Amino acid sequence: MEDCWHYADFLNHRSWRCGWISFDCCYYLPETKRVYCGITSFDADIFWAFDRKSGEFMECGFGPVRNPYDAKFHRSLLQWKTDGCLYAAIALLHDIDRYWEAPGGAIVRHNPLTGETVKLAIPLPHHYIQSIYLAQETGIIYGITFTPEQMFSFDIRSSESRDLGPLGSGFEMGQGENIEIDGEGCASSGVWVDPCLAVDSRA
Repeated sequence: MEDCWHYADFLNHRSWRCGWISFDCCYYLPETKRVYCGITSFDADIFWAFDRKSGEFMECGFGPVRNPYDAKFHRSLLQWKTDGCLYAAIALLHDIDRYWEAPGGAIVRHNPLTGETVKLAIPLPHHYIQSIYLAQETGIIYGITFTPEQMFSFDIRSSESRDLGPLGSGFEMGQGENIEIDGEGCASSGVWVDPCLAVDSRA
C-alpha cells in the first residue's frame, strides 16, 4: 500500500475496487424476511439485501442509478412507515480534491414491494451524507454531511431541501452522527468537538 493511497489508485486496482467491502448499516423488514444492507465499496456497488428464505444475497436495483463516487450508505438506512419504503443517503470515500467533480450524496428511496430504487435529490451539491434521521410524523429527513460538515433537511413529500447550517467549527471535526427529535420538535445532534466535551446543535 505504500505510495498508493490516492483515490484513483483504489479505482484502478480491481482487487481493492471490488474486494474491499464492509457493512455500514442494516435494516430488517419482517414482511419481506430480508436484511437490507448498506455496503462500503469503491466500485459504488453499495446496496444489497440478504434473503433469509433463500439464504442468499440479492441486489437491490442500485446499479442503474449509481455514480462512481457513490461509496456507501453510512448510518442511513431507514423505513418510512407511511409508504413502507426504505430511505438511505450516500456517503463518500474520496478526498477533498475531488469536491467539484463529485456530484454529492443523494437521498435514495427503495420500494421493497417492487424492487425499484431511485435517487430523489442531492440536498447539498458536492456534500456527502454521514447519517440521517427520518421523522415519521412529518416525513422529513434530517441529515449531516461530511465534508464539509453541514446539517440539512429534506421533505419527502415536497422534495424540498434546506441547508440548516454548519456543525463543524472549521478547526475540529464535529462528526455528529446520531440525530434525534426533541420535545420541542427540533432536530438535535450531539456533536463531538473535543474528546471530553459534547455540545448540542439544533435546527
